[in-house]
Amino acid sequence: MSKKSAFLMGLFLAVSATGTSLLVAGFSPRQQLRLVQHGGEEAPLAPFAYLVDGTWTAQGEIPGVGSYSAERTYQWVLGGKFIEQRHVMKFQNGEIETKGIIGWDSEKKTIMAWGFGSDGGIATSSVEHATTSEIRMQGVRVGGFNAGPIRASYQKVSENEFLETAEAKKGGDWTPVFRFRFTRKSGR
Repeated sequence: MSKKSAFLMGLFLAVSATGTSLLVAGFSPRQQLRLVQHGGEEAPLAPFAYLVDGTWTAQGEIPGVGSYSAERTYQWVLGGKFIEQRHVMKFQNGEIETKGIIGWDSEKKTIMAWGFGSDGGIATSSVEHATTSEIRMQGVRVGGFNAGPIRASYQKVSENEFLETAEAKKGGDWTPVFRFRFTRKSGR
């Protein structure tokens, strides 16, 4: 694997995200059930709910790396209090896998994401902005490939499509690393 491939995969590993009594319009009955399970709390993970219960795919080219295909799933876990993300990306020179957990940190009053990569890297991010149409996260990745500050944004295009953009901070500047267009392959 080339150094640039390793760098991009490391960044991707770093970026790769419970419910309430509030019923949120536009969510399936199954998703609303999960949102109800936190009786009386706000719906902190509602911005992520449209991602759950489906398989998402993306394909394209990353400059300096080549073509890729990606598959991602999100599912409610641990009694509907967290969302588990699983991501597999295949490149011409290999494959990477990440697993992540997204949850509400009641002490910090923010949504947090923890990611673990097949390269041994660990990422921790917090959500800076979250609505049902846009999510912005920022954090840091340690170990594995591409350690350092990271940030990502997710823009909902429709119930079956979203854009994900990732950046890495190098030399004091944020540098775009990739942009994926995920479409729902199955679910709901």
